[in-house]
Amino acid sequence: MTEAAFKTSLAVTFEAVILSLSAIPAHAQYGSLPIGSMTAGTSETCPGGGWYYYTGSRGRQYVNCFSTTVTGCAHAQDAGLDYGYLNPVGIVPNVTQALGVIVMHNGSGGTAPNGDNLGVPDGDFGFADYYFKNGYVIVQLAWNFPWQQLLNPWPISSSPMGNVQQGACRPATFFNWAFNNIYLATVYNTTSNPHAGFCAQGFSAGDAATTYSMSYYAPPSGGQWWFDAVVLVSGPPLSDIRQGCYVSSTGGHYADVSVCGGGESWCHYTSPLNWTRHVYYTDATASVQNWTNDQSCNNDPSGTSGTSNTRWWQESIVDDGTNSPVFSYPNTKVSAWLCRGVTTGPTNNSSSQGYLYYQQVGATPPLSLDVWAVDGCPNDEGVAGGTVASTGVNGMTAIELDMAGVYGSSTGQCRH
Repeated sequence: MTEAAFKTSLAVTFEAVILSLSAIPAHAQYGSLPIGSMTAGTSETCPGGGWYYYTGSRGRQYVNCFSTTVTGCAHAQDAGLDYGYLNPVGIVPNVTQALGVIVMHNGSGGTAPNGDNLGVPDGDFGFADYYFKNGYVIVQLAWNFPWQQLLNPWPISSSPMGNVQQGACRPATFFNWAFNNIYLATVYNTTSNPHAGFCAQGFSAGDAATTYSMSYYAPPSGGQWWFDAVVLVSGPPLSDIRQGCYVSSTGGHYADVSVCGGGESWCHYTSPLNWTRHVYYTDATASVQNWTNDQSCNNDPSGTSGTSNTRWWQESIVDDGTNSPVFSYPNTKVSAWLCRGVTTGPTNNSSSQGYLYYQQVGATPPLSLDVWAVDGCPNDEGVAGGTVASTGVNGMTAIELDMAGVYGSSTGQCRH
């Protein structure tokens, strides 16, 4: 399929989504856990590198950066946060009204605004630049320590166990703040800009920040869901932490996962119809050990304990029901991009863990979910440098078009 044909296919999908959403009230289900609090913070020079800038007739214009703290998350230490955003109106030629807001959450611990190994040089910047030039407000953030980690540093005198699900209160709090104070306050207007979208793009563990927020956390009041669309790239890898960390008494792991092995209509691929990946952690083991404060993850020759296994399960995105996760998002378009084929090096568990989450979303209509297989990834999560299996379109191009492509009378999924 050519890029032009892919655009046409996406346009048809977009129109169907928009027509279906038009009949849905502006509210959605929420999770059961409360978010914390944050304020706008103090204006600052953007700390370190990786912050987006636009180069135009007035030279470089960086996002406007602020320093703040997320407080009030149960069981989680207050967390410092730097964030920045930039509105294209009056900066990008011919942009007189923002089409929406796109929050970009980095992978790993989220302590830098970009730097994800997307398979193309400066992929994070490239995505942000495309979205900004096409009329979207760009929002970036960087945590002062990993958002997954409840305490920083872990106390020397005692060893409380971590809980990533509880740590996700922090990004959920930021998403809610950005929704109210950037999107509603400066972009969306029921009369003059009613179709402006509020959206998120994550990578790897950044996908987990987004999906934990969607599945578990609730705003303090109101009926509007935070996201009109989310783009999830190579993840989320924390769907079932137990399966990622478990070691049997004989050194075994959970069985490999056949990704898209159920022939689901929301999985897009070409022959072979599915691919098999191990579900246990390899390159993420050390990070998960730190985030959960449990060094036995993939590291206990006698087998991980029942206590650890239960804790990992209960703090996963797809847990045992303890905190009643929600996987039905009637107002949110979910698009996922997973590496099926890697040109060099080993594969990791990002697609298998991600699939565990998408199975839950795909089983809970009303459904607006698409999972895309990507071949030829330069590394195990490098979807931007690969080729979308069912279309032949470059991964980065396909993701850009899916989120914010502007062609003819059609726009991308980031639309209210």
